[in-house]
Amino acid sequence: MQKLPEMKFLRNFRNPLGKHGVLITLLSILALVSIPVHVVRQVFMCDNSIVTHISNLFKHPVLPTLITVFGTITGAIIGGCITGYYSNKAVKTTLKEQRQLNEEKEKKETTSFLVSIRTEILTVWKQYDEVIGKIIEKTEEGEDIPIRYTITENYFIVYENNTNLLGSIPFELSKSIVETYTKAKNLKEILMVNNNILNSIQYHTESALESSNLNSEKEYHQNQKHKRLEVLKGNGGILRDRHHQLKQNVSILLKAIEDHIKQP
Repeated sequence: MQKLPEMKFLRNFRNPLGKHGVLITLLSILALVSIPVHVVRQVFMCDNSIVTHISNLFKHPVLPTLITVFGTITGAIIGGCITGYYSNKAVKTTLKEQRQLNEEKEKKETTSFLVSIRTEILTVWKQYDEVIGKIIEKTEEGEDIPIRYTITENYFIVYENNTNLLGSIPFELSKSIVETYTKAKNLKEILMVNNNILNSIQYHTESALESSNLNSEKEYHQNQKHKRLEVLKGNGGILRDRHHQLKQNVSILLKAIEDHIKQP
């Protein structure tokens, strides 16, 4: 149901008169009505003609005071209403402008964050793909991946230093970013495991050669080498799976970021 204009008027009138503005207004109106009625009643109670009544009304000693009080209260009410209306309007306008400024600022920060994330992903993925990604894709199922990929730096600086901005972007996009970086870190760990296995194989190979005069020691290192080779094959399968998963995630995420940035 639509509210009556009077109710909107009273709601705007609360600002200048405080918490009890409506009560003060009603009491003031009651006073403005009751006092003149009382005076007129006193005048017209006299048993005289209508002309005499009107003459007596204008001669009544309370009339000047009544006019002054009436004018003062009426002016205060009207002034308060006008002030309250424009104050309320000004507050609403200020809040609207501030909200728009906050939204624009948040949008700029979000866009900047997403552009930086896209740049970081493109840079890291290009470097990884050129060094080892293409080699992994050339291997067949069941083959090992005898390549060392040394990682000594943290390549996820933008993501790790701006995780607080994930809450300001759509949930699905935020979820995609987190999943992509999580899989990238997991792939990094598997590559480190692959490096350790290759180092172990190299160690046992060299040890077997150095212990050529000791058959038992040589046999031990050869056995350890063969065991490590089997582990290397198993890790190669895991590495291939993680590589393809991450490649798919990167492709989906880059497109999602691009679509979000293009939105008005």
